[in-house]
Amino acid sequence: MKDAIIGGRFVHADGVPVVGQIHFMPSKLWLEDKTGVIYACLAPQVELVDGRFSVALTRTDTYDFPWHYTAITPIGRFSIWVESDGPLNLKDLLPKTAT
Repeated sequence: MKDAIIGGRFVHADGVPVVGQIHFMPSKLWLEDKTGVIYACLAPQVELVDGRFSVALTRTDTYDFPWHYTAITPIGRFSIWVESDGPLNLKDLLPKTAT
């Protein structure tokens, strides 16, 4: 099972850091790799510190079936696919209409 590091920062238009949490909900809670080993998927919830966060997520491209995360953030909910080890910026994983 491969994990990726995702990070980012949330600030208001006036530059003040956003306060709150981000929750990453996987569309699959259990994953089976190609050898038949079953893993629990990472589903972290992290606190923003000065608007910043960093978290490890299970990559979504290492299995034979499609799945994704729902990132529940202070600015909305977004489906994201984690397809490299990173480090990755959450902003780069969001739909272009969200940024």
